[in-house]
Amino acid sequence: MFRFRGLRSGAPPAGPKEGKKKNMEKFTARQKFILSLLLKGPLPLDDVSRQLDVSGRTIFREIAAVNRLLEGSGARISVKNAELTLLGGERELLTLKQSLGSLPKRWLLTAEQRVLFITAQLLLAEKPCKSTFFSVQLNVADGTVSAYMDKIQSWLAEKNLTLSRKRRYGIRVEGSEWNKRNALVSLIYDYKPVEELLPFVYGAKQDPVLRFFSASCSGTAFYGCRREF
Repeated sequence: MFRFRGLRSGAPPAGPKEGKKKNMEKFTARQKFILSLLLKGPLPLDDVSRQLDVSGRTIFREIAAVNRLLEGSGARISVKNAELTLLGGERELLTLKQSLGSLPKRWLLTAEQRVLFITAQLLLAEKPCKSTFFSVQLNVADGTVSAYMDKIQSWLAEKNLTLSRKRRYGIRVEGSEWNKRNALVSLIYDYKPVEELLPFVYGAKQDPVLRFFSASCSGTAFYGCRREF
């Protein structure tokens, strides 16, 4: 049996299209988030940085990594005058969008919404929560969660509540149930004034944080910081 040099038995090498598809599957969660934002239209660099709670330098690193993975796909991120734009033809951008799949809505929360989201869970939790839980749930760094906890701790102190943060024990809100309930109500109204809440109550608008509050009242949001909406 003759063997030709340079050829190996087995599956044929991946073609150009297959190679591009595999590259797109390598996007990190943060990179997918950036692309999902830019698929809706151009955005200032500061806006993306603020939404992700990372520095502009980190965003630039992510863009460089994304553009390497997008090579040969017909799409790329352009940075001009501190504005990010996703360039590409209609077909290329549609292919990119399909490759990203759907992102958990909790990953799309702003920094303010994340703080509210975590605070609500802590107020309703029956058991201590781990910092890692929030880090994974919201797809943010541990340091970011720690910064959120500092803000939450200060806010809770105004409500006559204490945030206990012990490394092995976990994080929990300490205080009377009355104060916890009042704090939760205050949290909702701080987030949306009464006149802005009505469209959400009647289903005219959607908001992931308010959807969590609604689920919390019915007891379907989570249990012991494990279940997620």
